[in-house]
Amino acid sequence: MGNLFSDSTGEDCYDMKLGEDNLLGEGSYAHVYRIKRKKDTLDCAAKIFKIPISQMDSKEETGYERELQILKQANHPFVIRYLEEFAYQKKKLCIVTKFATGGDFEKYMKKKK
Repeated sequence: MGNLFSDSTGEDCYDMKLGEDNLLGEGSYAHVYRIKRKKDTLDCAAKIFKIPISQMDSKEETGYERELQILKQANHPFVIRYLEEFAYQKKKLCIVTKFATGGDFEKYMKKKK
């Protein structure tokens, strides 16, 4: 995988206590946790991919890179704001975004019906 990460360890910037209490959701490829940024206690979401970087195939790498590029380019009030990405525990990909206080889009749409 190419060098997607900054030199700093993002983990050091967040309260990364991960567990059932702050698990927001789980998909086929990742778990999403509610975390806090240490410098200003901003609520964030950390999407931590299940497959270690060393075991990703080219299809998984391409999917991750595509998701990352979309998040970085998105600039709309209804799109979650990308903050950064890093290698969690130096082995799993992690994307950090601003926390959506209103829940996920699917739940929002169900409430609207």
